[in-house]
Amino acid sequence: MRMKKLGFDQRLVINEILIAGMLLLVFWAASSSAVEVGGVHSLLGQEKILELAPEKMRHNLPVRVEKALGYFMVDQGAGELVVTREFVAGHGLWDYHFIKEVPGGDLVEFKTVTVGQWTLNDVAAIICDDCQMLAGQSILNQFTLENRARDGVDYLTLTR
Repeated sequence: MRMKKLGFDQRLVINEILIAGMLLLVFWAASSSAVEVGGVHSLLGQEKILELAPEKMRHNLPVRVEKALGYFMVDQGAGELVVTREFVAGHGLWDYHFIKEVPGGDLVEFKTVTVGQWTLNDVAAIICDDCQMLAGQSILNQFTLENRARDGVDYLTLTR
């Protein structure tokens, strides 16, 4: 079957239809109550809320340390943000303030850490070898945490 070559006017109409369809999709997504990306819900119209869906029975918080994005297990018992040396070295994160050596690593302060849409300044962290990356109280105490169950899923909600 041979396809008929489209003229300029026909191509213009097709482009307008495609653009209208994309705009409709964007408006539909914006009217939705929540958008989920990688286990994280950002409630539209409620910019001060971040919801984390559990992954393998734990909540992982996307955290941008300076310029590097990592996923940190939420641990309300940990005092600081815990970052592996491998993560620091792999992302070239050398612009931190060293405070002191502590058992298991170094206590440092990162100038900026971003959680969702919030930028946190001067965040205490432990840099350690062979450890789990954790979001501890140096980050969590800057938010109100709440567990919410919806549709059989236990979300951890951060508000500020």
